[in-house]
Formats: sequence, structure tokens, C-alpha cells
Amino acid sequence: AFVAKFTPDGSSLAYSTLLSGSLIQIGYSPGVILGSAVSPSAIAVDAVGNAFLGGSSNPSILPPTAGAYSNSGSAFVAKLDASGSKLTFVTYLGGSGASDIVHSIALDSAGNIYAAGTTAAADFPVTAPFAHGGVGTSGNSGAFLVKLDPAGAHAAWSAVLGGTAPIAGSAFSGGTAVAVDSTGSTYIAGFTNTTNFPTANAAQPRMAGNTDGFLAKVDPTGSQLLYSTYLGGSGSEQIYGLAVDSALRAYVVGESQSVDFPVTANALPKRFAAAPCLISNATPFRSEERRVGKE
Repeated sequence: AFVAKFTPDGSSLAYSTLLSGSLIQIGYSPGVILGSAVSPSAIAVDAVGNAFLGGSSNPSILPPTAGAYSNSGSAFVAKLDASGSKLTFVTYLGGSGASDIVHSIALDSAGNIYAAGTTAAADFPVTAPFAHGGVGTSGNSGAFLVKLDPAGAHAAWSAVLGGTAPIAGSAFSGGTAVAVDSTGSTYIAGFTNTTNFPTANAAQPRMAGNTDGFLAKVDPTGSQLLYSTYLGGSGSEQIYGLAVDSALRAYVVGESQSVDFPVTANALPKRFAAAPCLISNATPFRSEERRVGKE
């Protein structure tokens, strides 16, 4: 695992460092949890240049520091000092097993750390009123959101969002993005295949397809969902990115396989024609094979 910082003009490295750990010999796939690897997948930077990292690892490979919030689980949060020469703290989030990973990190103006990711641990620690909703049973996974203090020593609150499978099989939900606004409210986005994912004041209160995206907003105290909504059509969706503007409006970005993905009146293109469109000249995104074949 590496962390690299570039100079403002991008012409050189201010620092570049490797984190301890080693990969297993059978190969490596980005984003896949490997028991003997340090695999970072999220980063945020504070006003003085400290870097906050998140991902998955093993406490025996990347040891937690003294006074850390937790020393169990496989999702980690770490702080690297501004010079890139020292890990100020390393803490873990999660429960038993190796099913936890941090996918996104955000910081507020007070330096508190917000980590979002995925867990399949039934004993992932949560605070009221959030419950596991079946996460950790029968292979079910859920999205987690944790607020840590600036030292990584205490969790102000912790939530797991998920549900049960609509048909036989596993229910899966995951958090892929997190943001925090000027009031201290937190936003988490991701994906779910559950019909009973917790919703509140929802723009789309019911799942529409095989897998939908979701967006949820948690109040500053971590005690309630201000809103939580599905986003998708009759196919499958996944949200990858999230941002919030100064007017507290959330923006999400992701992928859709639904011909009936909800679009607004001024949307361009007006509709998504699915697979036939992707191999014809009817789309501005012509397939490379089609273009080369014509030439």
C-alpha cells in the first residue's frame, strides 16, 4: 500500500511512502479484502496537510496504535502526518471476521472523521437507534457509517444500514461515499438489493429493480435519519460518488442499467435506450468496435 503527495504543479513528489504489510501470493484485485494485505481505498486531507486513510487490513499486519477506538475488524482508519513520515494513529472499525472495508472518508471543520463502507459482521458496534437489520446473518452485508473524534480514539456514533433479501439468497448493501455539510449532518450513498432498506422522507420510497442506489442523511447527533431514499429503475444501479453544496443539496453519481431510470424533464439524453443503443450510431457514445468497423 502506498500514499503519495504531489507538489502543487504536479512536477514532483512532496512525499511517497509505503505502508507495512504484504500481499498473499495468489494475486491481487483492487478493492478485494485480503487477509494479509494493507489495502487503502479512501483518503481525505485536513487544512494542515494530514492525510486520513481508510480501507481494509489485518490488525496483525497494520497494528492499531495505543488508545485506538478499536483493535478488531478489518476496516481501518489511519492518520498520516503532513510530512508523510509517521502514522499518528491507526484504528479499526468492525466486528469479528474479515468482512469490513472503508470505501470513503470525509472530515468536518472540527477535524472529526466520517468513515463509510461495508460490513457483514453481526457484531459491528452500533449506537441507538440504528440496528443491524439482519446484517451478518445468512451472508447479509450492510452499509456502515461511523463518526470518529480527531484522534481516532472515540466513536461519537456508529450506524449500520441494511435489510433482508427480497428473494432467497443474500441481502447486500454497501456504503461507497460519504460527505458532511456545514451543519454537521452526514450523508452516505451506496447500493442495496433489499426491499426493506430504512427510508425516511424518501424521494423514492421503494426499491424499483434488482439493485438500487441509496442516499441517506443523518442528523449531527447521529440519532435519526433526516432522509433516506432509493434511487433507481427496474434494472440495477450503483452510486459511486457524493458531494454536498453550500445550500445542503446532495449530488450523487453512479451507473444504471435501467431503461426507466428516473430522469427530469430537461435531462440529456432524454432516455437511455439500453443495449441496442450502445452498439448503434443513435448514441453519442458509439462503441469503438462499431466505429472502427465502419472506417
